[in-house]
Amino acid sequence: MKYYQLQDDDYLDVIIGYDNISFYVYNYTLSIWEISNRKFQNFIEISEEKALGIIKQNNNMFDDQLKKAKEIAEQAHFNQFDRCGKPYIEHIYTVVNGVKDKEAKIVAYLHDVIEDTNITSEELTQKGIGKRMVSSVQRLTRSEATIEESKYIEYIKTIKIDPVAKEVKISDLHHNMDMKRTLNPTDNDYKRLEKYKKALSFLLEE
Repeated sequence: MKYYQLQDDDYLDVIIGYDNISFYVYNYTLSIWEISNRKFQNFIEISEEKALGIIKQNNNMFDDQLKKAKEIAEQAHFNQFDRCGKPYIEHIYTVVNGVKDKEAKIVAYLHDVIEDTNITSEELTQKGIGKRMVSSVQRLTRSEATIEESKYIEYIKTIKIDPVAKEVKISDLHHNMDMKRTLNPTDNDYKRLEKYKKALSFLLEE
C-alpha cells in the first residue's frame, strides 16, 4: 500500500491509500480504510510510518473537538426550550445521533449555536474547533433574509455543496419535521412542514 497526504491546509488530515487497484481514504469514525471514488489533486506521497502517525494524531484531535463541541452546545443552549417546552439540547442530541462521521457530529453539536446564541464563529475557532467544521456551521446558520421562500432555497443550495453540512441538515430536517414536537399545530406549522419536505427532497437528490 502506498500512502499520500492532501496538501490543502483545510484537509491535511485526509490520508489516501493506494494498492495499485483502488484508492482508499481513512475513516476516522470507524477506524477503517474505505474505497473512495473521489478525484484527488495536490497530494504528496508519504511513508507508512508518517501516515499512521497522522492518523493517530488526528484521531485524538477529532475526539477532543467532539468533546469540546458537546460542552459548547450544552452551555450555549442551557435554559433554551423548543415549541413543546422540552430542553432544546434534546434536539441537538437527536441531530448528532442522526449523523455518522465524527466531523459531522462536531458540526451537529454546533449547528445552531451561532444562529441561536451569542457565540460567534471566531469564538468557536478560539475554543479549538477546526476551521473546516466552523465553515460548515457558518453554512448551516440562517440569517433573517432566509425567512423568505426564495432565499431559503438559496440557503439550502449552499448547504448541499458541503457534504458535512448536508448530512447535518438532513438529520436536522428529519427531526424538525416531527410534528409531535409542536403542540396544537397551526396552518403556519404545516406550511413550514411542506417547506422542510421540499428542502429534504432537494438535499437527497443526486
